[in-house]
Amino acid sequence: MTDQKNSDSNSINTLEPDSPCIGYCSTSFGADECAGCGRTAKEVVEWIALSDHEKKVIWERIRREARGIRFLRERQSLSKKSH
Repeated sequence: MTDQKNSDSNSINTLEPDSPCIGYCSTSFGADECAGCGRTAKEVVEWIALSDHEKKVIWERIRREARGIRFLRERQSLSKKSH
């Protein structure tokens, strides 16, 4: 049986994951920017302590810049859907 209270609190925003991480973090190897998601090394390290507003600002920037592999995958997926 599902705990309704927990499932509701964990699904505040089901359209977007909390973290843009896709498990392909180049900051672990000393890169200044993650090749997977496009966040800076500082943003990756501090992510769990950031406010919702700070996370939203970062999400907006990394989407706009679209340099991470995450966004390459999204563009490829959208391209396939439009053909």
